[in-house]
Amino acid sequence: MRLIDHHAHLTSEQYQGRLDEIIQRAAESGVEKIITVGTELKDSHDSFEIARKFENVFFTAGFHPHEAKSADDQSIEQIRLLLREDKAAALGEIGLDYYYEFSSRDQQKEAFLRQLEIAAEENIPVVIHSRDAFDDTAEILSKYSQKLPAVVIHCFGEGPEQAEYCLRQGWFVSFTGVVTFKNAEKTRQAAAVVPPERLLVETDCPYMSPAPLRKYKTNEPSFIVHIARKLAEVKGVEENQMSENLSQNAESVFRI
Repeated sequence: MRLIDHHAHLTSEQYQGRLDEIIQRAAESGVEKIITVGTELKDSHDSFEIARKFENVFFTAGFHPHEAKSADDQSIEQIRLLLREDKAAALGEIGLDYYYEFSSRDQQKEAFLRQLEIAAEENIPVVIHSRDAFDDTAEILSKYSQKLPAVVIHCFGEGPEQAEYCLRQGWFVSFTGVVTFKNAEKTRQAAAVVPPERLLVETDCPYMSPAPLRKYKTNEPSFIVHIARKLAEVKGVEENQMSENLSQNAESVFRI
């Protein structure tokens, strides 16, 4: 299987001192490219440095909704500059999170809007985080999505109705190891309605190891093969066909 993990947090402390082996193991599992995701300014810089070190790694830059409170004018402009680097794949992850609200809803919305403006100006895809905030996320994003080269709804955890809304907007829908969980039938129903040309796969590592590797508390890019296999099962297609489709989508969306 040939795969691309378009959403990994390689800056995580769980990988400290082990990145070489993590990336090598991914390559041996068929993961040709990895995108490491920025969640605030320092993390985005660190992601950029990892991408500079490893040929098959790219990066994103942005302020996660948890970090929206620190997205001041200077920091936002530094994100813009990072996005102009050769290996920048997208702006993200950005969006809204009403589950934790580590930043207030007003702070989250302001940071979200400002970053969407930058993505439109820089003509770069966006990676969207939305947790317990689908309606507000969709309302804000729908005003900008036609100005953007691509929109990716990462770690999709809603049902088929919300997936169909995303498809009508022209967005891409990405699934994590959650789709393999026994109690995630709603997520599998959502995956079933997403056509091959709008489907993406990611680990969101180090979180949410897929079945049958749930015992491993630290997820990693090599585990993505199990998610792709589950998507092939859900869609009723051959595994290699699914992996090739997913890889082509990621290469097209992120221009890598």
